[in-house]
Amino acid sequence: MAAVDHEFDIVVTSNSGYPLDLNMYQSVKGMSVARQIVREGGDIVVAAECWDGIPDHGEYGRLLLEADTLDSLLERIRSPGFNAPDMWQAQIHALICQWATVHFYTGNLGNEEVSARFLQPTDDIGCTLKRLVNKNPESRICVLPEGPMTIPYVAGGK
Repeated sequence: MAAVDHEFDIVVTSNSGYPLDLNMYQSVKGMSVARQIVREGGDIVVAAECWDGIPDHGEYGRLLLEADTLDSLLERIRSPGFNAPDMWQAQIHALICQWATVHFYTGNLGNEEVSARFLQPTDDIGCTLKRLVNKNPESRICVLPEGPMTIPYVAGGK
C-alpha cells in the first residue's frame, strides 16, 4: 500500500505486464487501482497488451457491448434477480468509467472494440498525456507502472 497526499488529475497505469495484461477483463484491476487516487472527472490512462482480446469467453465483454450507456448497464446489473457470470467485473468497469475518462492503449484490440466498451482508445500514450496536460497545464500526474501490485490511497481518506 502507498499513501498519497491528494487525488490526481491524471493517473497512468498498466496491469503489470505479462501475463497479467492478457485481456481487457484483467485490465480492470489496473483501472480499479488508478480509480482510488484519480479525482472525479479526471483521466486514467491504461496500457494493456490484451493478447487474449476482451476476451471472447465469459460474459464480461457481452454485458458491456449490449449496454447503450453506463447507466443502463448498471441498472441491468443491479436489477433484482439479475445474475450473470462476470457481472461484478462489468460493474466495476462501469463505475470506473462513470468516475473518470479511461484512455486505453493496446496493440491487440481495434479502436471500435475499445470504444464499444466505454473506453477511449489511444494509439500513443505520450500524445494522449500531452493533450491532457495541454488542457490543464496544472495537472497533477501519478504513474503506477506496476498497476495492481501497488494499492494507492489518499492519506486521511477522500
